Amino acid sequence: FLLIRYVISPFCNLPKGTIRLPLYKSCWSLRGITRYCHVAFPATIMVALDWWSSEIFSMIVGLLHNTAQLAAHVAAANLYNLVYTFTLGLSSAVGILVGISIGKGD
Repeated sequence: FLLIRYVISPFCNLPKGTIRLPLYKSCWSLRGITRYCHVAFPATIMVALDWWSSEIFSMIVGLLHNTAQLAAHVAAANLYNLVYTFTLGLSSAVGILVGISIGKGD
């Protein structure tokens, strides 16, 4: 969604030869998409590796036969997910506020 919002911008100038999208009354602009991808790709890989490592660790812990160890892992995983969700939400909110501030020119 953010990529679509970035690409279809209602506030861009219309240079000669720009493709107009009549549905949105805006222009099609791919300016700056490489800079965006240079930031977005490593960030996506970072989040994916974090998620995958957690999943792989859970599968390895599933091989344990002691119920107390499995229960401890479940409790620790739930605490981790609670903390991770809170910090992810906080970072998203801060990113939105920074984007709004930059958009206003503050």
